[in-house]
Amino acid sequence: GMAHNFNNILMSIMGNASIMLLDIDHNHPHYESLKNIEESAKSGSKLTSQLIGYAREGRYEVRPINLTQLVEKTSDAFGTTRKDIRVHQELAKDLWAIKADQGQIEQILLNLYVNAADAMPAGGDLFLHTMNVTHKDIRGKPYEPKPGNYVLLTVTDTGVGMDKKTRERIFDPFFTTKGLAEGTGLGLASVYGIVKAHGGYIDVESKKGKGATFEIYLPATKEGVKEKKEFTGEIVKGKGTVLFVDDEEMALDTGKQ
Repeated sequence: GMAHNFNNILMSIMGNASIMLLDIDHNHPHYESLKNIEESAKSGSKLTSQLIGYAREGRYEVRPINLTQLVEKTSDAFGTTRKDIRVHQELAKDLWAIKADQGQIEQILLNLYVNAADAMPAGGDLFLHTMNVTHKDIRGKPYEPKPGNYVLLTVTDTGVGMDKKTRERIFDPFFTTKGLAEGTGLGLASVYGIVKAHGGYIDVESKKGKGATFEIYLPATKEGVKEKKEFTGEIVKGKGTVLFVDDEEMALDTGKQ
């Protein structure tokens, strides 16, 4: 789609800027300008990734994963960035596996953490909860869930909350309550798109001044999680020819360099 094509252009810009930076030192008059080009291209690439996530056009590498482990890993990392936010975990140890793309689920979690952090500029509490549920436990929703087992992820903050008008638009692409230069309005839209692409459901409950709670239901799988084994062998080094293949001429030109 268009987002993929735009991303290819950005990759070429970023690649060429990176190559030029390798040939100049920090004192070169154009160094800062090239760094700005590189960083802007990276930001643009992140934006297109969110667009792809919202449009559900991404290429997913689906396999059974343990959501509790992902929440632990990502929330621990997030906790080091905002010391004024206390992270509380209530995570099921016997959680069913979900069949999903790990990178996309991590993006969901990080976007929800960032959204919570933005809602708590002066600090606060972030509550993370996972549990096993069935479709019969999902009641009072504006949708009818498909029969089966689900894993529930709940993310609650003690931030500024939302009024009814904001709640109704919170998953709309490009909708944001931030200033023009502070956000794209694609974070929660991409969360919504990824959840839907995985056959799940997402809800939000919030009141002005009362914080917000996001509930995500993802279909469970009976397949077991396969733990990745660490490589313990010897890395064999050698010389040879590298075949670089791409259908974009700009990418090929960058690859040659």
